[in-house]
Amino acid sequence: LETTKPDGICKVPSSWPKIYNCYVKTSVLSQAPQIPIPHGSRENFLEDANIGLVFFLIPWGLMLLVLPYALVRGVLDGKWPLAASILLLFVLGTGGTTPVPRVLLGQAFDVLTLDRFTFWATMLVLPLGGMFVRSLEKGSINAWLRATGGPMLARAAMTGFVVGIAVMALFSATLAQHRTFQPQRIDPDPIVAFIEKDQHERWRFLTLGFGDQVAWLSAQTDATQVDGNYHSVRRLPELTSTSVERLEGAKYRGISGLGSLQQFLEVPEKYNLKFVFSNDEFYDPLLHFVGWQRLGPLENGIVVWERADIPPLPAELPSREVPPWQRLMWGLVPPGAVLAALAMLSWNLAGRPGSPRSFSPRTADRRIIVGPLQWLDRLLWRIADTLPDTGLPRSPDRLRARLLDRLQTTARRRPSRRRRALRLALIAACLLVVPLRSWSATQGSPDPTDQVEAYFDDLDYRRWTDAYDRLDPQTSPDRELWRLQRSVEGGVLASYAKLDGIETELVSADADRAVVRASLRYLTAIDWYPIEREVVLHNRGGTWFIEPDETELTIPPDQLVRRADVDYVIQGRRRVTSGTTELTDVQDRPELYVRSADLVEIDGLPVLVGEVVNLDVDPGDLTLTGVLRNGDGDIIARYNATEHVIRTVRPRESTPFRIMFEEVAAGTDLDFDPLDFTPVQLDEAVAAAEVYAKGVVTTGGLSRGLGVNDVRFVETAAGMTLEGSLRNDGVDEAVIPRILVSFLDADDRVLWTQNHYLSTSIRSQRSGEFTIELDDLSTLRIDDLAVDVFHNGIVPAEGALAPARRLIPAPDGLPYDAIRLDLSAFLGVGP
Repeated sequence: LETTKPDGICKVPSSWPKIYNCYVKTSVLSQAPQIPIPHGSRENFLEDANIGLVFFLIPWGLMLLVLPYALVRGVLDGKWPLAASILLLFVLGTGGTTPVPRVLLGQAFDVLTLDRFTFWATMLVLPLGGMFVRSLEKGSINAWLRATGGPMLARAAMTGFVVGIAVMALFSATLAQHRTFQPQRIDPDPIVAFIEKDQHERWRFLTLGFGDQVAWLSAQTDATQVDGNYHSVRRLPELTSTSVERLEGAKYRGISGLGSLQQFLEVPEKYNLKFVFSNDEFYDPLLHFVGWQRLGPLENGIVVWERADIPPLPAELPSREVPPWQRLMWGLVPPGAVLAALAMLSWNLAGRPGSPRSFSPRTADRRIIVGPLQWLDRLLWRIADTLPDTGLPRSPDRLRARLLDRLQTTARRRPSRRRRALRLALIAACLLVVPLRSWSATQGSPDPTDQVEAYFDDLDYRRWTDAYDRLDPQTSPDRELWRLQRSVEGGVLASYAKLDGIETELVSADADRAVVRASLRYLTAIDWYPIEREVVLHNRGGTWFIEPDETELTIPPDQLVRRADVDYVIQGRRRVTSGTTELTDVQDRPELYVRSADLVEIDGLPVLVGEVVNLDVDPGDLTLTGVLRNGDGDIIARYNATEHVIRTVRPRESTPFRIMFEEVAAGTDLDFDPLDFTPVQLDEAVAAAEVYAKGVVTTGGLSRGLGVNDVRFVETAAGMTLEGSLRNDGVDEAVIPRILVSFLDADDRVLWTQNHYLSTSIRSQRSGEFTIELDDLSTLRIDDLAVDVFHNGIVPAEGALAPARRLIPAPDGLPYDAIRLDLSAFLGVGP
């Protein structure tokens, strides 16, 4: 087929029913610069003690105490290039604590991870650290310690240093056991086997919650993924324009990270992304509500999510050709540098060919110091020549000999008994200040606000024992009953939320009772929830304890619930053969009908809204795509309906939809937000709009157990709200109930849609209240531009019959005439 439009969409003959428009894909490698990605090694270690501990204190350990000696010894023994390198790496490893690294590195400061400099410094300091240990054992340091505190102090210092090195080594090796930095080991074999079967390698995949193991998985398979482990070589604008290091850990970047992940999950066909391997349940609600189907767990516990109707990758992918001179450089320069260093070391040890092995140190020093460093060497010799003769043996370097002589003279002086006692007291005080400070911090009871903050922090990290110990022992249930009560509390806040911030305020307090107002901010993959609670505390024996919450004790009257339902299963017609059987599995697409589609503007932004109906006898998994064109027919905006649509529809079921066009700009630091979006910037007027509705037969996401009761409009100072209750008449718990509110005009055409997620689950045969703050539609304007509609690639016949809907009349004076509520839920376990 020949394309007839510049965007690559080609129209197929009308005699080909139920065939979606074909696309000619072209890929352009983005050269946009990477937005700086925050990293702890670039932070100020004095402001965040945890970052300083991980990136500075733990790598250095006790060698940080050896560093001053190493630098002085390196200068005195003629190893000043090594000492200067250690000092430079030490300063660069301090990150943002000092301004020196930013000045020296320039723009590279925002690209490099500066902990590498600390690692290199700790390697280079080891030879000088060995000299420190030798001096501590039987050198000048040992002599000074014996002169100061006697042999006991020298032995105690040596023993303490050895024990400290061992303790720091064990602490560093076992730190991950006390504070987890990476997920548990993931067996890649089941994932690789899944990718290799049924031609799954023809699509891209994405991993969630894998940590650094994403690199090991990529090395095990030839399949490609949209994410990666090395952010400096990114080419997708959606990645280069954000500060997210990896999509698999998007939640650790908060709102901006989840917004970046949404771009790939909402428009997966743009990236040929068909499979998601999830090791973190936090992302399950987002995957469900943007249209992904849960296939189930593999043998290693990794859950596989699939998106239907995704085109495979083209046979040839674009690649960047590296110039031959760069390939030769990276292949020859690194090993050449190592060989050159070994050759220089051999030359230094063996001397000139034909000369004796022992030679003058001054001649050797001058031979290995070349180029711009000679001036510093000559300067040191001139200073040494100006020093008076002290009677020491003639040495090539009198400056170093003189300094060593002064150190030895000081070490031989035996201080008075009083001075020795003062030194011992000072050393003991330095050694005891840290334990005493830690002990004092644990004494006394925290005030009510600190107790409340610690309680919610324990709940967030699932430290159930610590959280229970903060409850009032006189009113709290026993431990097992309390854990049982916590286990039956479901919903997005209980199971899929992370505490993002907490602020406490003391409302009232007396000797025995206190009330604290806690403002909590929970982050989820689909929304963030600000929660305010008043917590009551009681003083029991000088310690504040929290009064436990009341628990819902009502039980439905029916203990056994029966519900008749229609189930669907896709058998397929695959044969047991090693050949390709894909063509025998092609199924007829469901017959769809777009009942209405309009282009509206709200706050100056173009939005496509409407309603689509499944007229088929089979359930369908829908994909709705909106396209905006300019006067020349070129595409100026393209996006999918994301959360504002019911993805899976039963036969004769309809769903409203809303398509908002999001901007992706390379080289711009976009702060994506799940609650909002970065609107597309249109430099040209919209001359045409199109809606493409396609679908495939599905068997998942068809549960419809929720019903709505007692819906009413309530006018408040902030605007109009909608209140009511949901009842779960199904047999499965609705973990995250979702209400899709549609606003309709007098002709029953959809004007706008709005999403609302309940924060608590609704178990079977139970009800839950909801309150929705309705959007303000005073700025909404309907565009007169006609919207072209394509159903599975063809223009449908007009006047198709559609099922009736239940509408709720709106009060007078509102910019809409009725509303419609469509209910769905994330069940949490399976499709």
